Amino acid sequence: MSNKKYAFAAALISFSVGTFASDIVLDELTIRDHLYPESFRDELNNNLNFFRDGVGVDPVSKVPFDTVSIVDGEVVPFYYVNTTEIGLYLNILVEVEKAGNADALVRISEVLDVLEETPTWKGLYFWPYDIVDGKLQPTEEGIVPAVDNANLAFSLVGVAGAYLDSTSPEKQAIVSRIEAILEGQLEGWAAIYDKNRGLMSAGWSTKGDAPLPYFIDRKANESRLAPLWAALITRDQGENAVPPSAFNDMELYTYPFTFNGKQYNPMLTWNGTYFQGMLPSIWMDESELMPDYSLVTDMTFARWFTQRNTISRCYHPLQPLMTVTLSLVFLTFQRAK
Repeated sequence: MSNKKYAFAAALISFSVGTFASDIVLDELTIRDHLYPESFRDELNNNLNFFRDGVGVDPVSKVPFDTVSIVDGEVVPFYYVNTTEIGLYLNILVEVEKAGNADALVRISEVLDVLEETPTWKGLYFWPYDIVDGKLQPTEEGIVPAVDNANLAFSLVGVAGAYLDSTSPEKQAIVSRIEAILEGQLEGWAAIYDKNRGLMSAGWSTKGDAPLPYFIDRKANESRLAPLWAALITRDQGENAVPPSAFNDMELYTYPFTFNGKQYNPMLTWNGTYFQGMLPSIWMDESELMPDYSLVTDMTFARWFTQRNTISRCYHPLQPLMTVTLSLVFLTFQRAK
């Protein structure tokens, strides 16, 4: 950015800090009806209820808990979080704000406050963070993951895209603050690219002061947005740019088979889970971007076929986030209307 642009951003941020209140409580979240089918209303509302303050969101730190338990009918939170969940929470807040809840815009600003104050490594965030007295503290492991930082980056871009053309000073302040966060990560993304292997490392260990000991080397995994984002955000960084080949050159494994006379060729995730194949679709409409999306639909069929008699009802802490945001996140990439 130019100094003039930074000055403008600083002025907007100062305006927003003075304008936003800090005592809001979000105890009811709704979104616009046209975003989901009527048959999904009850399920959606059940999941949105997770994001009420004091239920799935810490009312002090303003971020969602990674995990909660229900003990004797009471919510018992586990005081830690990762940045993927923070990013998806921001995407949900955008849609709540667009549905008419002005307090959601205040909360977006409060969550950005948290991100700006949270310790990072070269601008990239740790995994996980303990929530201590309303602040986020890195754990002793010192893990800086590519996957969660990419997920957060795409969520932040979604928020910025929703308000990019707004004439509201508050919303323009949010756009500028997000731009500053993302630009502050350029050094980190360049540092976890391995020029010898031509691949992204899975992240960095500050405890070991070294890259994590494996690479993001196949397309069908939940981390595939990391090399894609790294190439996009560093493209103007000269010799420090992460090349598109970090994404393009990842392996793609498939396994063709025939069932009832029909040919299938599903992509294979790195250890076989459906989650690893589908998580990036929360942020990117891959059905429009992939040259051959049948690799994914065939994977879906294979997963259904192999598990139809052994359906698991196990709960994953990301379930509320994924259930809500699969329907919503793409919309936040649209510019304000």
